[in-house]
Amino acid sequence: MPDMNNDEIQTLIDARYDKMLIADLEKLKDQLAAAKAQLEKQVDEMDTTIAEKQANSLPDQDLIEQQQPFMELLEEVTDAFEAVEERIHETQWIVIDGEIIDVDHVSDANDECPAMIDEGRRDWYVDEDAETAGVRARERWKNMAENDPKEFVCMVGEETLIKWGMGHYAGPGSTQVRSLEEWLDLHLNAPEEEFASYDGAERDVDFCSETLVEELGFTPTVAYRHN
Repeated sequence: MPDMNNDEIQTLIDARYDKMLIADLEKLKDQLAAAKAQLEKQVDEMDTTIAEKQANSLPDQDLIEQQQPFMELLEEVTDAFEAVEERIHETQWIVIDGEIIDVDHVSDANDECPAMIDEGRRDWYVDEDAETAGVRARERWKNMAENDPKEFVCMVGEETLIKWGMGHYAGPGSTQVRSLEEWLDLHLNAPEEEFASYDGAERDVDFCSETLVEELGFTPTVAYRHN
């Protein structure tokens, strides 16, 4: 990276990082780190020159005065770098299939549903793993069957329930089974059919910010796009 002039460095210092998304924050952090390294090198070179002249009883007051603005700018860059680092640490974000997503809102998981994260235009279900999500999907349908039988009949179909009662193969989907229990168990291995209503796909969670892990109460490894 070519050296930056002082005006370019000042622009980085003045950046409104509190309004930035995580990808832009990471970029700004790298730029500030480069500016910090550049200024440290310049100040060190001036220190060496000043020390050599002082050793030879040739103090250079002009050089000492020239060094002062660089030292002040270095202090500002260091403060800005630390502030951006802190902002990155505070920001809730997640990486799903290689895409960095800033999280606006989090809804807690429960027995029937994984946690949901909202990024404004998209909602995602996230969970510890596919097995845990599968258990939640099964529980969701089980509770509907027990607590809201009218809705369950509407969703599954009366004819399907009659066939299951007779021990015959039936099902509301492409997979046919012979009982309600067998059908509920299907959800254990395919939680994406319940939670990935947008595209039916299970996604990998590559990474997750510490603050998001703290709010979720677990480290997610799978995600399902809801809308």
